[in-house]
Amino acid sequence: MIKIKGLSKYYNKNKPNEIKALSGIDLELPEKGMVAIFGKSGCGKTTLLNVIGGLDNAQEGTISVNYENINKNTDSIRNKYIGYIFQNFNLNPNENCFENVANALKLCGIRDAETIRIRVLAALKNVGMEKYQKRTPDTLSGGQMQRIAIARAIVKNPKIILADEPTGNLDSENTLLIMDLLKEISKDHLVLIVTHEQNLVDLYCDRVIEINDGKIVGNRENSAANGYLEKPRNHLYLGEFKKTSIVQEYFNVEYYGEHPDEKLNVKIINSDGKLYVKFEKGSNVKILDDASETKLLEGVYIKPENTREANHRKIDMSELQAFEGKSFGRLFSVWDCLVSGWRINFKNNKKKKKMLYFCMWLFAFSLVFTASYFGVSVKNIQDTRDKVSTNAFYVKAIDNETLTSTLFSSIGQNGIKDILLSPEAPIYKQGFVLENIKFENAPENYNFANGIPVTYLNTNHCESMALVCGRKELKNDNEILISSKLAQKILEDSTVGYITQFKHLLNCKNTEGFKIVGIVESENSEAFFTPFALAKYNYQLNYNYLFQNDLDGNLKIKDGDVLLVHSNNFSNIKTPETIKINGIDFKVAGIVGVESYREWLGYLQGQIIINEEEYYKSLILSENNSISEESDEFSTLLAQYKDERYFDYLEQYYSLLDKYFEFSKDMNISFYNWLYTYKAQEEAKYLCIDDSLYYYAVKYKTQNTSYPTRSQAMMLYDQSNDLENLAQSFEIYRNEYNESLYHYDNNNFSIIMTNKDYLTTAHKFGKTDSPYAFLNDANENFNDVTYNYYDMYYLVISEDNTKTEKFIISEINGLYDDESDPGNEWFYESYLKNVYTPEMLYDEEITSIKGQITSNLISFCAYIVLLCACILLIMRSSIMLRIKEIGIYRAIGVTKKNLMLKFATESFVLTCGTVLPGFILSSILITTWLNNNTIAKEFFYYPTYFAFSLLGLILVIGVFSGILPLVSLLRKTPSQIISKYDI
Repeated sequence: MIKIKGLSKYYNKNKPNEIKALSGIDLELPEKGMVAIFGKSGCGKTTLLNVIGGLDNAQEGTISVNYENINKNTDSIRNKYIGYIFQNFNLNPNENCFENVANALKLCGIRDAETIRIRVLAALKNVGMEKYQKRTPDTLSGGQMQRIAIARAIVKNPKIILADEPTGNLDSENTLLIMDLLKEISKDHLVLIVTHEQNLVDLYCDRVIEINDGKIVGNRENSAANGYLEKPRNHLYLGEFKKTSIVQEYFNVEYYGEHPDEKLNVKIINSDGKLYVKFEKGSNVKILDDASETKLLEGVYIKPENTREANHRKIDMSELQAFEGKSFGRLFSVWDCLVSGWRINFKNNKKKKKMLYFCMWLFAFSLVFTASYFGVSVKNIQDTRDKVSTNAFYVKAIDNETLTSTLFSSIGQNGIKDILLSPEAPIYKQGFVLENIKFENAPENYNFANGIPVTYLNTNHCESMALVCGRKELKNDNEILISSKLAQKILEDSTVGYITQFKHLLNCKNTEGFKIVGIVESENSEAFFTPFALAKYNYQLNYNYLFQNDLDGNLKIKDGDVLLVHSNNFSNIKTPETIKINGIDFKVAGIVGVESYREWLGYLQGQIIINEEEYYKSLILSENNSISEESDEFSTLLAQYKDERYFDYLEQYYSLLDKYFEFSKDMNISFYNWLYTYKAQEEAKYLCIDDSLYYYAVKYKTQNTSYPTRSQAMMLYDQSNDLENLAQSFEIYRNEYNESLYHYDNNNFSIIMTNKDYLTTAHKFGKTDSPYAFLNDANENFNDVTYNYYDMYYLVISEDNTKTEKFIISEINGLYDDESDPGNEWFYESYLKNVYTPEMLYDEEITSIKGQITSNLISFCAYIVLLCACILLIMRSSIMLRIKEIGIYRAIGVTKKNLMLKFATESFVLTCGTVLPGFILSSILITTWLNNNTIAKEFFYYPTYFAFSLLGLILVIGVFSGILPLVSLLRKTPSQIISKYDI
């Protein structure tokens, strides 16, 4: 049944204090009978029993039980073949006797309640403990507890019973009772018992294996082991022995008992009437005479009445038939663990423990706020991914004909759908901003700047995209479509409560005045313009561009021609024949100067500027038919008209002033033009006209319905410093003007060209002539300078990222010669790359926020570590108090996995009962706060998926921290765990 070969066990192996507990044990044990492992204390007998029973392990040798290696599937073999009886009983004090015995059946996979009931009651009846099934072990005597342990060992009818000093803690009466029970069991089972009591070995054990210093020093049969019969120890009843007689004439020899192992040599000598008896040396002989304590009695021993025989029990295994288990070692179900977890953690807790639980509740509360603060970093990572279009590649635009032709000829190949020119490096992409949003139910305008990075495309790129809402057709250049991804991000970032659906975004405008008329389905943040609007909005290159179709007057040019517009008097500007813009030559049709209102009237509007003198003369003549120009009356009227009708003349002269400002706004001429046009400061225009008296005249007319005389206006001018005060008050706008897009150096140019030509230049990159080259007084160093803008990129729209990336990296990237690039080489070589793939852009973006993410992550992890520590301390203290319980479970055969399930579930219950309430409450509070507080959204981010992810993380960490002390403990063998409390 049990076969042991070459078994050796060491403590502190290969260390100076090495102890060899077992050494080279070879042993075979039968299928039934009582076998004793006998020896003095410390000889290794308990160690051998533990190794055989799987409670301990050995470094060398093998043990097979019913031909199965116990080291390969220890828990399963122990539950299948072995019943264990412990010196200290190892009964669970938290369960009654019935449950303690039933555990042995559950560990063999029996779950049927009726089957368990029948077998447990039968086992208890066999040991005389059926009346104690509802009592807990701590209410029983030592002998009663050992009988419960025996019932637990036999209830599954195992083939082997291992008993470690089963009577070591019992009195003599209970000792005999227990030994009688084991003796009865051994008739059909193998009972392997460890003891150091010689009398028990002699009386009960059929075979005795003697151990000394970890080695087998004796292995003998004990045929006289019939149990203890309560007869006097010093009486030998001759009728109980087999008799052999030798009868001779002068002597009669009688021999009682079995034949000796060695031949008995006896010499009897009669000398002078004295008899001498001599036995050969080595014979174990005791001489009996009348003085000896041992007496020889005839017949056999007859038991008197009223002895222990009445209490002697016979083992009836008829209701404990052998069975085949389905699974072994699983004692606890999930439900059992949940109930146990609640009882252990929250029932009848001490005050200190309750305080710790409350601290964990508060800790969970703060953890949510810390996590939501860290959530901003998570959102930044998400936003960074959203910033990068999955199908957008960027290629640096340089004046390289080979690169340009190779790139553009690949459209329709290598997965490339289209190529556009981007005016900025992809890592500096500006965000999409909505402002001045107003709905009918809103009392006022709201500004909210989303700043969502977006890829600008034309409507050709969204033809195959499904329409989500609105319309897909753009009626003019001021309308745009946006992608569903961009729309969703706008809604998420919206600080306006009534913007919650896609349809609410329709007819909203961005800061550049483009109106959203439709939303199309796309996974990227994209906005779609008409081709011309995209060029006008996205590709303003080296000059300030004006378009013929947008201007009034005589500025008529044809395709291929351009007009140069300069804000200064153009007397110092030489007219070139051609100008190169983005590598394309255009014919210069002329240069237009618009330094003043008078120049604008004369050169652009074709107006004949009326001479002031002629104006008054014609007015006098029209109102006085008979007057002569040579008369004194005419001279008098002329002087009068110059004084009284001066502002009528100015009103006619400045009748086109507003139109001039609207035009000059595009020319970016002066601060006052900008102030009047963009800041709606009406008085600003009077600071830059030819006659400042006109300001006082207009002000006077507003109050008196008619203009003042010239002399009255002069008086007002002398008495008031309004214009000076206005000039000073407008200085508050000066910084804004200087930083705005509308301020250009007065020596800069604007270009007027046709829309078609502008589309051509906006999609091609090349050299552009410097405007300084056309100034006669310019420094000679500028005359031949051409401009190349090195932060411009071609935007490559891909339909197959794999093919496009391979093409760009292998074919395009090799066409750059960075050393030959003019411009600020250090800046561009340090910060900008020739090629950007979507993944490269993501890496660039994420690098910029790594510091913030790392800082927030450290704070968040610190809180998580504290949570782990709290749960770890609670569970560790619980496990330290429950080492005995764990040791018992492991000793009776509960697997490590099943114990892990039990304590993991208890940790789960503990985490749910302490952290979860604080988590739920704080989650509700922060969600409500974020929904009602715009500013909070800048510092906290706590979406639903993030809350559930955090909850899952907390539960996982709680469970992991809870079972960590158990994992360490379960690395020990069952006997080592038991020894932690069995000291």
